[in-house]
Amino acid sequence: MTVQRIELGSGAENRLTANGIHALVEQVGRVLEGGQGLHFVPANEGRFFCGGFDLKDLARQPRPAVRAAFADFLTLGRQVFDTPLPVLAEARGHAVGIGAMLVMAADTVVMAPQAKLRFPEVTLGLALFDDTVAMIRHRLSGSMTERLVLHGKALTASQCHDLGLAQEISAKALDGDALEQWRADAPDAGSRALVKRLCRHGVLEGDTDAQLDRFMDGWDRSMQR
Repeated sequence: MTVQRIELGSGAENRLTANGIHALVEQVGRVLEGGQGLHFVPANEGRFFCGGFDLKDLARQPRPAVRAAFADFLTLGRQVFDTPLPVLAEARGHAVGIGAMLVMAADTVVMAPQAKLRFPEVTLGLALFDDTVAMIRHRLSGSMTERLVLHGKALTASQCHDLGLAQEISAKALDGDALEQWRADAPDAGSRALVKRLCRHGVLEGDTDAQLDRFMDGWDRSMQR
């Protein structure tokens, strides 16, 4: 099984613009269509694995472009969560918003000791998508989901490991031997991939247009403040 390295974001916090997430969705789609697994890493070394959307960029965009960017967010989540191919997220820094979603969607997560995971949308006056909440509930308990999404509380790398979200905590980037071992253990095109699909079946099935309509109502209100 071959695995493609995917670099996330730009700038010091590895945030994604509207154009950036569209390009990422297209790249991930090509990789999966080619039968390769995914290995997400930060584009730039620093404090962030992926800091989420570049909200200043989105605020400058017309409403249809904002909606399209969040449609790409939903597409990315389903691409990563639903694929039978292996997905590794190497969170060498904080995972926020999009970054946190990718941690939730991946098969295997390696986090740096100082990294934290956070969904800050509610604290910013925004809603969360049904898909995001469903993915978190699939990984965690209902009460922990509420802690994360209602109050925007962060999880440390140690907490993520204890909760089973992160399989390893490492201060160093994965080397060739570690990646080879992961590929050997990851779901392939055989029975493990089929079982992976069974485990995740039905988790992300809400209508995306309805989710986008509700989210954009909140976006409009936040822009009027």
